Amino acid sequence: MQIPMFLMNYSIFKVAKLSKNSSTSSKPPSSDIVKPPRKKKNNGSRNIGGQPGHPKHERDPFTTEEIDTFQTHTLDVCPDGGGKLEEVQGAEKIVQQVEIVQKPTHIEQHTGLRYWCEHCQKFHDAPMPAHIDKGQLVGPRLMATIAYMKGACHCSFSTIRKFLRDVVGVTISRGQLSKLAEQAIRFVVIDRYLTQGTRSENGRNWSERIWTVMATCASQGRNAFDFIYQSIQAHFSNQPFSSLLGP
Repeated sequence: MQIPMFLMNYSIFKVAKLSKNSSTSSKPPSSDIVKPPRKKKNNGSRNIGGQPGHPKHERDPFTTEEIDTFQTHTLDVCPDGGGKLEEVQGAEKIVQQVEIVQKPTHIEQHTGLRYWCEHCQKFHDAPMPAHIDKGQLVGPRLMATIAYMKGACHCSFSTIRKFLRDVVGVTISRGQLSKLAEQAIRFVVIDRYLTQGTRSENGRNWSERIWTVMATCASQGRNAFDFIYQSIQAHFSNQPFSSLLGP
């Protein structure tokens, strides 16, 4: 069975087109990013992983102050013959493990009682603490988490909503998340603006501020999450704000 000439010509054309890149045609170099040409593997390339003669890289262990609980595991008798054991000092095996607690949130209910005054003929409500009255649904640390995920991690509100629902165990609507993120960054002191396009004026202002916070904290070697959390906490407690301005 003979292959029709037009099919052979089409196949040759497709193969030639797929093999083109910026070095073999007039295609721009940016097209190589989408489908870059394969590099020939060098037989003398080094193996993946640690290399002979290189120092071993390991993370520093947690300090005693950072550890919440200590557990020591012992043996009473020899597991092989049941003989008496003597502890070998300085040869113990230490494993440090980090885990997320099953319920990472703490939920409080605050009730302000209402009173009636016979003298002035008015109702009076017992005042709420400042951080409760201003925070309403979420506390400062959770609000800082929402702002950090939106600004530093570039998460969508849908992604944040799923994370809070499935991991943290708190269900918050997308609209409420948007309000919380805007409220969180409004308390942060800023000293410069950036220009970026967003869907609305409020979104543009939010982006300007959160990106400024991230960039400034990075240049100063500061933790952006801690700064956002401290600013929100200061606002809730009517305390002076932290400043992004250098000394």
